[in-house]
Parts: sequence; structure tokens; C-alpha cells
Amino acid sequence: MSLTKRRMEIFNLLQKNKAVEVNELAKQFQVSAMTIRRDLNMLEKQGLAITSYGGARLNMEHNVEPSFSLKSDLLVEYKNEIAMEASRFIQDGDTILIDTGTTPLQLCHYLQNKRIIVLTNSLPAINILQAFTKVQLIVACGQYNEISNGWHSAMTIDFFKQFKIDKAFLGTQGIDQHGSYIASMEEAQVKKAMIESARQSFLLCDHTKFNQTFLAKYATLRDFDCIITDTKADKNIRKEYSEIIPVISSDK
Repeated sequence: MSLTKRRMEIFNLLQKNKAVEVNELAKQFQVSAMTIRRDLNMLEKQGLAITSYGGARLNMEHNVEPSFSLKSDLLVEYKNEIAMEASRFIQDGDTILIDTGTTPLQLCHYLQNKRIIVLTNSLPAINILQAFTKVQLIVACGQYNEISNGWHSAMTIDFFKQFKIDKAFLGTQGIDQHGSYIASMEEAQVKKAMIESARQSFLLCDHTKFNQTFLAKYATLRDFDCIITDTKADKNIRKEYSEIIPVISSDK
């Protein structure tokens, strides 16, 4: 197991159990106690955990989001499935918006041969798209957030309010039947502005995000035209959500 995946799984255990013990984690992941302490210290630096010598507890003061770097190597196969399916909704001449997040980022890899205009507040997306000669790139402004690797502030909201775009592709930390959620209130406001600026909005959501909630609800499910997910998403869950809006994956 990679270091990044182990740390993300430790964070998931923290979210579920609210506390973890070093010795139990060392046994579960078959690594040394010192290695687990380093993992927990890293999560503490991100504001996700509060450590003690014997373990750590979830930081309940903030409903926080794991860093972009922590998430970027996880579930790549499924994120690519989602991105490939999402790219089928994009035609030459479209003006689209790509949100921050590791799942919307994968969509960029399928845009090289499309003659489109792309608006984004994602630094990693900019780094990919700037090399595509057919893509006209428009970059959002605002205060940079190192957790999301993008711009999220009042200036960013005002930026997106200037435009009327064809299609927006947004990520999420979690969804339930009431809506889509993230940890950051500020980022939630930016996402609301993105949806308001778009004629159509698509929620890119891997199978781990279903029936998960976080501090800030930024949209109801009906604010989206459809959910695009991966083939590992439980068919019963997909059917349940499709009673509200269409749920699409590569296996339909």
C-alpha cells in the first residue's frame, strides 16, 4: 500500500471512529508504530487530527478537507472512468467550467482535441490545459487555497458571476439525497456561483462519496442535470438517487 493511500485510509478511520490508536493501526497496516506516528503528525499538520502519544482523535473544531496531494493518487481508475464519461457531454464550441478537485481534474486529460473555452479556478487544471492549442483558457482570480490547489474567495465568486457558460463540471466531498456537500463554507459559495453561471451542471462523484455529508451544503441534487459516477457505485444506490436526477456511469 502506498503512503498516500495509507494516510487517506487512516483519515477515513478517524472520520468513522473519531479516534484511533497507534498500535492498532500499526498492526492493521503492517508498519511500525513510528511510521503510524508520522502519518498522524502529517494529518495533524493539515488540521485533520489532534495527536497524542498513543494515538489521535478527529479534529472536531473544523469540518476539514484532506489536502489535494493526499487525495490525488486515490481512486485514479474510477476518476478516469468518470472523466471519460463526462467528456462525452462536451462538444466543439462549448464554453465549460472545471471545478477544483481531483475528479474534475481528470476531465482535463480528455479535452486536448476539443475546440472549446474553459473557465477554471484549479491550478492543476491550468497546468494541463495551457498546453492544449485548441482550448481557450480563462483563469479565475481570488485568494489561493493550498488545500484545494485553487482560488476560493469573494473575488472568485464575483469572477464567475460575470459569465454565462454552457456546462459546469463540479466535484464534491459527499452527497446524500438532500444535496452535495464540502467542508469549506467559502468553497461552497464559489461552487454555488459556478452552478448559477451554467446552463447545465454535472456532478462528478465517485462511489465513496455517496451517503456522506460535510459542513457546507452547496447544492440540492436537482441543481444538477445529472450525477456522473464510476462502475463501482452500488447499483441500488444509483437506482435510489436516479429517482431524483439521472445517474450515469460507463456501464449505464
